[in-house]
Amino acid sequence: MSSTTDWVWDQSHGAYYHAESGMLAVPNASGSWDYTPLADPRERLPPEDKEEGEVDDDVGWGGLMEPEDLAKAQAYSDPSVYAYGASPSQTAKHILRLVVEKSSVLPVGGMAMIDAREGGVHIGRDRQEGQARLRVKEMEVSKTHAVVYWGKVEEEEGWLIVDLGSTHGTFLSQSRLSDAKSSSLPHPIRHLSTISLGHTTFAAHIHPSWPCDQCQLKADTEIRLDEGLPLETPPSEPLFESSGGKQMRELKRKREVAALKEALLAGPTDQPTVYQDRAAQRRRLHPETRPARSASPPVAPPKPSFAAKLLADQGWTPGTGLGRTAGRAEPIKVEMRMEKRGLGAVGAKAESGDWRAQGKERRYQELRK
Repeated sequence: MSSTTDWVWDQSHGAYYHAESGMLAVPNASGSWDYTPLADPRERLPPEDKEEGEVDDDVGWGGLMEPEDLAKAQAYSDPSVYAYGASPSQTAKHILRLVVEKSSVLPVGGMAMIDAREGGVHIGRDRQEGQARLRVKEMEVSKTHAVVYWGKVEEEEGWLIVDLGSTHGTFLSQSRLSDAKSSSLPHPIRHLSTISLGHTTFAAHIHPSWPCDQCQLKADTEIRLDEGLPLETPPSEPLFESSGGKQMRELKRKREVAALKEALLAGPTDQPTVYQDRAAQRRRLHPETRPARSASPPVAPPKPSFAAKLLADQGWTPGTGLGRTAGRAEPIKVEMRMEKRGLGAVGAKAESGDWRAQGKERRYQELRK
């Protein structure tokens, strides 16, 4: 039979209830117990008002049982035996509430809820796909500044924070976690600890059950976490496009449609394909240019002169140059010269009978002097 010091699990309050003292035992994050009185007087009757066999109203499942059945139920005087209850629903959920005390980019009084997810929640300036993040859009805050997670340090479970090598540092209760651009060791976060990064300061609230007045969730105070989901971006099109590019694409599209229609609508042909000699077509369109023939060799004089006879005696043949390898192929022309004048004398050549040519030659000779 149960005694007056028994603790009974109260499903409505999520805690263990002591009928004699009217106290509720609530497990906290450190594994110990917080004892709070039942605040509503309507849920607790004074001992002197109860009759024999009467139980308190709304004291859990025991209040709905008959006295004989309640006496058969096994009860324990220590609520710690229920700390790791029989059902997962009785396990306390680990929630860290960060309340903004001072910030230039976040509303003062705003609250961000951080759960004990795997990998923790990062704090940084920019978003990152695949990682939950509390964004603080300040230049003093690094892209990946710090991480907050639920873990164990020195056989003690709780909330931990690690600086991920930020430039301006992370301060926990006005104590810097590590040097600039150096990662820190995990540091435990206590209730009402302050977390400062950049110009933003958060106050940590850790409650095993109901939140307090400062960290209650309201419609205008919630700061949502960036879950890091990939953004769906529509296919981008160029803002400016030349008319020539549009016309070329339209022409290409029409050609492809015409080729597709011809391939799909054309009937089957049994005739063998005829070979097309495209090389012959190209030769007809672009005939080859014949190389230009060399000039015909000079024709020998009909009557052999004295000079030709002299050269022929020395091995010269008509049409070839003088010398062994090269030379003039044409003989020197015979010119009429003035009497008693040498080959290089001025005016040695005989003048023609045209007076215009004689005048031009005279002026040319005057300019040369």
